[in-house]
Amino acid sequence: MTMTLHALVLLTALSSPGETVLLEFTTTGCAPCQAMQPIVQRLQRERYPVRQVNIAVDRQTAARFRVYQVPCFVMVVNGREVERVVGATSYQRLVSMIRTGTRRATAAPPVAPVSAAVSIQPPAIRPAETLVRPTSVVTPRSSGSPQQRALAATVRLRVEDARGTSFGTGTVIDTHGSEALVLTCGHLFRDSQGAGEIHVDLFVNGATRTVRGELIAYDAQQDDVGLVSIRPGTILTPVSVATSGVNAGSGQQVFAVGCNRGAGPTVLLSKIAGVNRFIGSPNYTVPGRPLDGRSGGGLFTADGQLIGLCKWAVTDADEGVYAGLAAVHKHLAKAGLQSVFESVVSRDSQVVPAAAIATTPKMTSPVTLIEPPSLVLGQGVPIGVDSNQVRDAEYAAKLQVLEKAYQISRESLRREYRQPSTSGLPTLKR
Repeated sequence: MTMTLHALVLLTALSSPGETVLLEFTTTGCAPCQAMQPIVQRLQRERYPVRQVNIAVDRQTAARFRVYQVPCFVMVVNGREVERVVGATSYQRLVSMIRTGTRRATAAPPVAPVSAAVSIQPPAIRPAETLVRPTSVVTPRSSGSPQQRALAATVRLRVEDARGTSFGTGTVIDTHGSEALVLTCGHLFRDSQGAGEIHVDLFVNGATRTVRGELIAYDAQQDDVGLVSIRPGTILTPVSVATSGVNAGSGQQVFAVGCNRGAGPTVLLSKIAGVNRFIGSPNYTVPGRPLDGRSGGGLFTADGQLIGLCKWAVTDADEGVYAGLAAVHKHLAKAGLQSVFESVVSRDSQVVPAAAIATTPKMTSPVTLIEPPSLVLGQGVPIGVDSNQVRDAEYAAKLQVLEKAYQISRESLRREYRQPSTSGLPTLKR
């Protein structure tokens, strides 16, 4: 990521020994940010160490401190974050942050200057507060099955506007302090033009918890990707977004998670049937028609890395279309959040090559079995997997095979008896 001169100067200053500064993250057109300006200007007149960071201009600094909402006030001591407040706050609260930071700076032993090339790190999160960054090399992202981890990171979204309520699905892909970042589809916000009220339902320990969401960015036209920030008030473990080195190809085993018609999240096991079949944004085609409400739900590799999200169902086939990994990376980078996928390295991550997976006979293409060979319908299905969808998809796949066989037999018979086109003959009915 190329660093701007402004960001380089700021990082160098923040890394100086004994440096204490309150960063105000803001952006143009933010009403709460504008409301905070009299307080910020008062602090500056009183010579408190306050610096403004426009996240639209200095995305590097915003990304390093993982700022998803503005206004956001981050207290930095010796190049490290020690406290933050998200949203509008009082003069007294900011003064308290600065004084606390100053005391920490004077009490801390001198440290050597940090090179400006080194990223400023957010504060180490205490083990009692999170399960995301423990001290061990293997993180809790590797605990439990990939499906269980994906289910735990899946949320349900409700967007309310004058026209009604739209349901969708999202995936927690990053957390920092009290905030979490949710990846979802962009068309969920199309009708409201991004102005709708967002409610996000979390599924924690068998209970549902609802929090407010704030839209960070969305594209409802080409890539169909959206980013929402939430303050969950509980511990959430994000899934890993696959790096650009992960090459998902046809035949690869995957699974998708989504909330059917606004219900709780379920898992759909499948394989990739095609890559970039549809013109435009990068996309995957996956057997198993997604129901209403699954839009925005994650598409994962067999080992649980997120590689895409649900966009829409194919009208004339039992398939769904998912935004590709490149589209996800594009919008994370556009928001200055490359660190979400660039820093993720999974020790036990393995992507099964397409050549190593048995493909379906050509005459049945693009039909594939929904469950992998290790699962038998009705037996050993992981918790949260929608057995009815698996059965329905299996029925649709077998029916398509029969229809194809019938068409081949009919065409052979026509040629044998030298008959005209059989387009007018009856076809199999579902």
